[in-house]
Amino acid sequence: MNEDEFWELAAGYAVGALSAEEERALLGAAAGDPQRQRILDEMVETSAAFAESVPEVAPPPGIRDALMANLGPQEASADPRVDAAPAVPAEADASAPAEAAERPAPAAHAAAAPRRHRRLFALAAAVVLVVGIGAGILTLTQTLDRTPAEVALEQIVESGDHSRADAEMANGGAVVLDWSAETGTAVLTAEGLPDIAEDQQFEAWFVRDGAPIPAGVFDGTSEAQAVLEGTMHEGDLVAITVEQHGGSDSGLPTSDPIVAVETAS
Repeated sequence: MNEDEFWELAAGYAVGALSAEEERALLGAAAGDPQRQRILDEMVETSAAFAESVPEVAPPPGIRDALMANLGPQEASADPRVDAAPAVPAEADASAPAEAAERPAPAAHAAAAPRRHRRLFALAAAVVLVVGIGAGILTLTQTLDRTPAEVALEQIVESGDHSRADAEMANGGAVVLDWSAETGTAVLTAEGLPDIAEDQQFEAWFVRDGAPIPAGVFDGTSEAQAVLEGTMHEGDLVAITVEQHGGSDSGLPTSDPIVAVETAS
């Protein structure tokens, strides 16, 4: 499971919008990765705190119908439980927000949404389950619409040990690397990437003591931003190569780096 898939599933998990299969895949991906488990725990805690902290106000009339309508009839789930989701009464009971906040995380019986609509489905589920979040809907929308790299970069910049290094490519492009030992993450931002074939991807590497360690693949036409996979160590060299789609089968670079970023001070 790559980082984009993990963050999308984690967002749906936090509001109880995953199927049993998606939930098992997400929890399995987090179980062997302390960093992913921490992110997942924080998202669940934030969702619960958000539900408890927002003042109880009546949601705008028809907001649930409008959100569900955006899923489009052609994307409707085969599971009748999704299509027959109960409408929110106009005079919702005042205890609804509290009951939603106390609801055990996340519902295993929720039907899966099409991938490209998962974020919208998660938002719709939040509206149905947490009645009366009012203006807070906008905040949740903005959070779910941000990419994993944007969220991670903000956390890195706000950490107490933010570090940054950059390097130029031979074609005039540039790469900026931001990292933090406190957050345990590193984000690579590139501009002016070279054109590559449709069956290729860029692959990042931690070069440690002369040995390359895979740090994830990413796409990019001219610009790209990606959260590096794995743990970066102090002094690692971060390199980018062009590999087949999915990354090098051997776990070693098959081409010369198009750029390498020194992180040692």
